Amino acid sequence: MQAKTPPGWRPYPVRLRTPEFAFEGTLFAPPRAAGAPFLNQLGRYLTLEEGRAYDPEGRPLFGPERLGVEKKHVLFLEGLPPTPWPLSEALRERRRVAFFYADLRLEGGLDLRRGTELAAYLSRTREFVDLFDARVYSLEGEPRAAHAHLVLNLDATLGVIEVEAGDFGAGF
Repeated sequence: MQAKTPPGWRPYPVRLRTPEFAFEGTLFAPPRAAGAPFLNQLGRYLTLEEGRAYDPEGRPLFGPERLGVEKKHVLFLEGLPPTPWPLSEALRERRRVAFFYADLRLEGGLDLRRGTELAAYLSRTREFVDLFDARVYSLEGEPRAAHAHLVLNLDATLGVIEVEAGDFGAGF
């Protein structure tokens, strides 16, 4: 059974990762929806049309079918448009940060208002944030993937640090 999509909503092909699985499918969103704010305003589940699930090695498990993924389990998502910077470009500062999960490290650029402390920003933001020029690594430093833009779930991370480009390598 096909869900009724609100009039004017657009399809976005997305891929997302949870601790146990990877999913891909189509997420419907309003025409001007932007990554993190859109996910932050949704309810408990993301609904994927034509969704497919994969195990950690990338082997197909099931699909295509309509499926729901609980937001709290999403580590990161690719496929939604980035959030436009709402202030003057002179006030934007892109900081390079690393987020840690049980089996992955995600590095990328996080847009902050110039002069804002990272800890202050993270403590008052909602669960999803936009990350630019993102790189996914194993904890041993092995490159896994690169993405121009990801939406990251802060609530699923185990830790975060600010880094300089190239601070981490194999076996950091």
